Amino acid sequence: MSVIKTNKQIILLLSETIATRITMFMCVPFLMIYLSNNFHFSATELSLIIGINPFCTVIFGPFGGRLSDRISWKKTLYIVPLFWGMVYLSFAFASHFLVFLLLNGLNGICYVTYESTVKKVLSFHSTLNNRKLVFNLRYTCLAIGAFLGPLLQLLFPNTSTAQMYILLGMTYLVSALLNRYFFTDQQQNTEKNSALHVKSKQVVPADNQRTVVFLVFLLGIAFSYFAYAQFQSTVSLFFTSDMFGTNGNSKYSLMLSMNALLILILQFPILRFTQRFSPLKLLMVSNMLFSLSLLLVSRSSSWGIFLAMVLSLSLGEVLLGSNFDYSVDGFSTVEDKGFYFGLSEMVRIGNTVGPIIGGMLIEKFTTAHFNEVFLLLGLITLLGQLFLSFYGKFRKTAQ
Repeated sequence: MSVIKTNKQIILLLSETIATRITMFMCVPFLMIYLSNNFHFSATELSLIIGINPFCTVIFGPFGGRLSDRISWKKTLYIVPLFWGMVYLSFAFASHFLVFLLLNGLNGICYVTYESTVKKVLSFHSTLNNRKLVFNLRYTCLAIGAFLGPLLQLLFPNTSTAQMYILLGMTYLVSALLNRYFFTDQQQNTEKNSALHVKSKQVVPADNQRTVVFLVFLLGIAFSYFAYAQFQSTVSLFFTSDMFGTNGNSKYSLMLSMNALLILILQFPILRFTQRFSPLKLLMVSNMLFSLSLLLVSRSSSWGIFLAMVLSLSLGEVLLGSNFDYSVDGFSTVEDKGFYFGLSEMVRIGNTVGPIIGGMLIEKFTTAHFNEVFLLLGLITLLGQLFLSFYGKFRKTAQ
């Protein structure tokens, strides 16, 4: 913990994570509702706009990660958020389908490049003993932003989503300037920590077979991301539909805030309780919890079912977030951490496919049959169990 307290780079990146995520969750989860109400795009067009973001994240993941290995941290942490901020500012002034499609695609490319670099920097500035703690603190910062963002959005109901995107863009521009100032001694810190990282080097998928096994692992996790994506697309449409009833927008905002609050409350107690279990088993339990939460959505007009849905969703996120980055870190060496963190973004193919399949199911069954929609989505999520089990068998064989 002392390493974290005395490392200004870690403190800065965690602080920026809170600020950017607060403003991000004031507008991004409501993007589909904003587009639907103001521009009257079809369900398929809405799904494509939402889905292009994780699609670009998946396609450019390895490239963005490799870029973070080749370019200095100072340049990446300054140039990317600077451009990213301008992309978000452009959202406020866009009005055409293709423009939104382009902007959200650029949003995904900026995300994977910046996130790969941030995770790499956090890994370099931590030791093997506190690295999982650092990743968990970062996840806590994400949860704080996810909790306060929708809550602040409720407190300012007269502020448009377009105005929120302007605020989000300005936040990233400020982050770019701060990064340019603070990240000036990268080489010195890298050399100082290199010995620590050589000792922390774990088994790396150096041959093709191990790389394929790693990709199977990512594919299994992608089904959990598939389920999570529904809560920013299909679920938001359900809450604003006639089938749900009145006050759908408010209850959807409440769901997002309760989810983030539960993550903050439960994260460290659950981490302590689950230390004796393998990360793979916990990730499989996470997948089942995501599936359960989707099965409960169509009945969430009842407060009891609503609370059970949010609880299962939150538990699934805690188990996923606290184990995934730490597991991926074990696949990389000092030289290629950015690449493997970028490659791990392939799990977001679930975010791409999720909204598209959700939109297609809505068009097939119509909004009057959300029960069937969420039943199928929940069953699709459980397919992740097959790939994670397959990965577990290969890992035991390798050992």
